[in-house]
Amino acid sequence: AGLVIGSILMILCLFLHRTSLRTIVSILFTLCVL
Repeated sequence: AGLVIGSILMILCLFLHRTSLRTIVSILFTLCVL
């Protein structure tokens, strides 16, 4: 699970330049729910 979260965090870092903070927060919230 740790590796998956780490890879997702890396992808989020790459998408930081294109996506808004609201989208990232919503994705993190979804991951927390899952």
